[in-house]
Amino acid sequence: MPFPNIDPVALAIGPLVVRWYSLAYIAGVLLGAAYATTVLRRHALWKDNRTPFPPAAIWDFAFWAVLGIVVGGRLGYVVFYNLPHYLSDPGQIVALWDGGMSYHGGMIGIMLAMALFTRYHKGSILSGMDLLGAIATIGLFLGRIANFINAELYGAPTTLPWGVVFPTDPEQVPPSSEPALRGRAGGHPALCAAALRHQPHAGPQAPRPRRRPLRHRLCGIAHPGRVLPPAGHTHRLPLRGVAHHGDGAEPACSARRYCARRLRLEASPLTDSIPLGDLIDMQIRQQGPMSVATFMGLCLTHPRSGYYSGADPLGAEGDFVTAPEISQMFGELIGFFVVNLWQQLGAPKSFTLLELGPGRGTLMQDALRVAARAEGFLDACHLQLFEANPVLRALQHERLGQHNPYWADEVDAVADDPVLVIANEFFDALPIRQFIRIRESWHERQVGLIDGKRAFGLSPTPLPDAAMPEAVRGAPQGAVYEANLAAAEVVQRLGRRIAAQRGAMLAIDYGYDRTQTGETLQAVSHHAYADPLADPGAVDLSAHVDFAALGRVAAAQGLAVAPVTTQRDFLGRLGIVERATALARANPSQTDALATALRRLTDSDEMGTLFKVFCTHSGELEPIGFR
Repeated sequence: MPFPNIDPVALAIGPLVVRWYSLAYIAGVLLGAAYATTVLRRHALWKDNRTPFPPAAIWDFAFWAVLGIVVGGRLGYVVFYNLPHYLSDPGQIVALWDGGMSYHGGMIGIMLAMALFTRYHKGSILSGMDLLGAIATIGLFLGRIANFINAELYGAPTTLPWGVVFPTDPEQVPPSSEPALRGRAGGHPALCAAALRHQPHAGPQAPRPRRRPLRHRLCGIAHPGRVLPPAGHTHRLPLRGVAHHGDGAEPACSARRYCARRLRLEASPLTDSIPLGDLIDMQIRQQGPMSVATFMGLCLTHPRSGYYSGADPLGAEGDFVTAPEISQMFGELIGFFVVNLWQQLGAPKSFTLLELGPGRGTLMQDALRVAARAEGFLDACHLQLFEANPVLRALQHERLGQHNPYWADEVDAVADDPVLVIANEFFDALPIRQFIRIRESWHERQVGLIDGKRAFGLSPTPLPDAAMPEAVRGAPQGAVYEANLAAAEVVQRLGRRIAAQRGAMLAIDYGYDRTQTGETLQAVSHHAYADPLADPGAVDLSAHVDFAALGRVAAAQGLAVAPVTTQRDFLGRLGIVERATALARANPSQTDALATALRRLTDSDEMGTLFKVFCTHSGELEPIGFR
């Protein structure tokens, strides 16, 4: 029989979410303690009628048990699953609000708690372990119920009538009425494996890795507590206290998005009145499940209903805020960076300055205001913008029209002069493919339908471990690897031009500097996290950027790659503190606002370390801000 698709969230009240897993833990402790009271009162069960501790102390032990489970489970996760990461950032060990527990660690923790508790009461440790063995079955039983709700830890295949077809088991094929669970892998497996081996392997993960192994739980709603970094909304900052200072400053805003190739759902008179979600569902019913990359591409760039095909998504009335909105200092320092590169190139009389996803044009406006002070820069600069959104194109023309910009439809449609590229929060929204490790192979995650509702499922077509980047081979069961082949293509195409014509590319985005596993696909709407499957075209979809993978692509084109650094260090080396001081001196009434902007751009609790800065360049250049 088909899996009933039970919602893993038992109760949700605003931001408070209670899951069946947590209720199983709580019920297990309470019922176990109640049963233990009965067992302890039956002195005949114990040698010499001596219990490990008095029955009245059972609720004290319940506290010890919870402490042992939490501490042991957390430390077990740290040691068993991602020890190198936590050694490099020990502060994350105590980030329990991110989740991440190990069964074996919890078992060791509660056994240690029992040993210490019985010793404190001068009882027999072995008798305490006997008691623990008797009551642990209650917690294990409730835990397996929670496993069932989460569609994980399924058993051996069976033909019995009460056998359940789990949506996460690649070896089980549900009936034809459930296309979401029987779809294709999106291409021949050999071709997919070849693409993963020979393309750079962008596998975005939150800086804080996945806290609990996915363990095959692939269907249902992606929840912020398990897919998002615990840094709040630092990468989609709510608009507050935005201040701009100095001559020519304008309210800043930055957008970035890749105009993906039109996929399968073209706009036409027959589909103009059909919501994008219904069109996607129709395609799934006709052609089977689609990859996460296809789903993202349709949601973001469908020509009629895509997220970046219509209204302005930025600012207080939009869905998110990026760094140029916070302070003019961000764009001004980018302008200083660009001028320095131009001078290192020998101040050529003609060069292309290309911005990928320029949004309202504010970053470039701030940058050019500073760059204009370099004699000959504006005369030599051919400004080029790559933007899919027609509304934002109009805003860009309004702000940058005096510089005669050219809007390109291809990312690498540049002249034969030197090329300087700026990409602020551009790569994070390029479509990703997700792969889940099941047993000894990987299966692509897909979007399909279960009971008429969009849900995540797995392709039954396995890919060998050798098809994955070396850094993620041998990953634990349930590990998620995200490959951003679209980002790799952009870097490859522009890298060829930069290598042949000289120049550099600067990219700033939230991401990480080494290829690793982890699930980071997220949706944002009105400055809050949202379900990525619920409302296609109405929410922003993005994922963290694997800059190590992009660096490998650039190096393959013959370019040099600067060491990836944090936004905090990059802006600090360019002089953001000194710039803030100068602005405060010239605008005393704005001192507090400037301090707030500086903190939001550079503090580790805000954008400072979550955002990384990547630069690839022709060999003769030495970009500032990286050493």
